[in-house]
Amino acid sequence: MQGPCPRAGNRGSERVVLTAREQVAAPALASEFGRLASAASAAEAIRTADAVVLAIKPFESVREVVSQHRGFLEGKVEVDVSNVHGQVPDGSIVRTLPPGQSSGAMVAVLLPPAPTS
Repeated sequence: MQGPCPRAGNRGSERVVLTAREQVAAPALASEFGRLASAASAAEAIRTADAVVLAIKPFESVREVVSQHRGFLEGKVEVDVSNVHGQVPDGSIVRTLPPGQSSGAMVAVLLPPAPTS
């Protein structure tokens, strides 16, 4: 994760647990978020969270990540900010989902049902 997001993250007063596909990247990312941030495995980060922000790249990996950790996602607030656009070998940017299909609808089908009161 690059850009303004890590810098904005360290302004809050909430504990943040970060993970990354490459485990060695997570501590460096956490250090950009400030003193209340730490790094953990995906399973540990999701298991201990109240809310989970999915920022998965490439978007096609969302299905794999959610299926691997579905049990830990039950009862959590999930926010998906994954980008459905990808870069092809010629350098152009393309949408990775069919026209008319939203990433939110796709992710919602993959996630456990929301708790009801």
